[in-house]
Amino acid sequence: MITQILNSGALDITKKTLCLRTNQQFNVVAGQNEYDLNALLGNYLTPDKSGLFWNNGTQFTEIYPKTLKWLDNFYPNWRSLSQGNPQFYSIDENILTVVLTPNTSLVNGFWFYYTPMSTDMVNATDFPFVGSASEIRRLRIFDEALEAYCRWKISPILNKDGQDQTQVIYKATLDEASKLWDMRPDVFSESRLRVPNVC
Repeated sequence: MITQILNSGALDITKKTLCLRTNQQFNVVAGQNEYDLNALLGNYLTPDKSGLFWNNGTQFTEIYPKTLKWLDNFYPNWRSLSQGNPQFYSIDENILTVVLTPNTSLVNGFWFYYTPMSTDMVNATDFPFVGSASEIRRLRIFDEALEAYCRWKISPILNKDGQDQTQVIYKATLDEASKLWDMRPDVFSESRLRVPNVC
């Protein structure tokens, strides 16, 4: 049960701090403008600020994030536009929609940056967040928050008073860790990640 609570805490911290980051390429399909991120990525949680890039044949270029409402307001005919190079994308639930609809298929033609879900621990040697024996040391900054999460979830099981207080302590501990996390230069910087050109 403790492992389950730790796994739940790691996921909660990941959701609230976006402390895990990764990227993955996936195939562009000609004539297809919707892509299921859960099916393509498996561990998708939320997009990263760096977003989505498209291989235009010579290099990866940024596609700009918009909402479906924005597309409806500014490009009311976007659903019937001719195929071409994608310019915008929208994510609703787990469905990624690109506009324009791609006019060519390309292996690994999309490059997507996102926050993955934390991986559950199974073995006694596993570390939180990664679910393996390979620790990501920069995540130690959340150790106290993870401990506070466990105390919060265990206190009602032990029939102890002060459940609300343990929740407050967890939130305060997580807030403090988040402030330290946000002080990292790579997190603090607003500059976007660059992707390499394709030769």
